Amino acid sequence: DPVAASCLFGLEAELALGATTEGTSIPVDRAVAALARLAERKLVHLRGEGSRMYLANGSLFYVDHGHHPEVATPECTTPWEAVCHLLAGQRMVAGLASLVREEIGADQVFVFRNNVDYLSGATWGCHESYLGRQPVGTYESWLVPHLVSRIVYTGSGGLDPSSPGIRLSISPRVAFIDEVASANSTGDRGSFHTRDESLSSGYSRVHVLAGDNACSQRAIWL
Repeated sequence: DPVAASCLFGLEAELALGATTEGTSIPVDRAVAALARLAERKLVHLRGEGSRMYLANGSLFYVDHGHHPEVATPECTTPWEAVCHLLAGQRMVAGLASLVREEIGADQVFVFRNNVDYLSGATWGCHESYLGRQPVGTYESWLVPHLVSRIVYTGSGGLDPSSPGIRLSISPRVAFIDEVASANSTGDRGSFHTRDESLSSGYSRVHVLAGDNACSQRAIWL
C-alpha cells in the first residue's frame, strides 16, 4: 500500500532496571543479563545482531549501551498503534523482570520508565523514527521549531537536572540535548540526528531524540 508506506513510523523506549537483596543493590549488568537470558528462553523471536531479538509481533527487544533494556515498536501507521505497541513492550519487560527475582535471588526488581537519574546523571530516552522521502538534512528548518515548541504538551515534567537548586522543568530531557542536530544519538545529542541510515531503498530515516520517556499515554500519542 503506497499510502501506508509513506507514513510508517515507530517508537523506541529505553528502560531502567534495578534489583536489591536484603536492602543492597545488585549490579545492574547482572540483573540486565538475567533479563536477557529470560527473554531468550521465554519469547518467540528471531535472533538479530548482538542481543537483538525480533519478536512475533514485529517489535524489537535488546540490551543497549549502558546496560539497559530497550523495546522498539514494529512499523506503525497510526499514533494509536504506536502507543499500544510501546505499552505492550514495556509490560512484556515488566513481566520478564518479575522472573528475574528468582533467577538472581533478588528480593525486589524494578522496571522504570525514567528520564534522568538526578544523582548519576544517567538518562533514558524515548526516540521516534519516521520514514522520509527527502534527505534527512532537509527536514531541519521546519522540524526543529516543532520539536522545540511541542514540549508544552509532550513534556513529562520534573526537576531541571542542570540546576544547582530545585527548579521545575517542563521537559527534563531538554537538559541533555546539546545540539540542534547531531550525527549520532549517544554523544553531543541533537534534537534529531542526521546520520544517513536508510532502512529501505529510496527512503530516509528521521530519528528524533528529544522525546521525554516518562510521560503520559496522551502525550506519547500527541
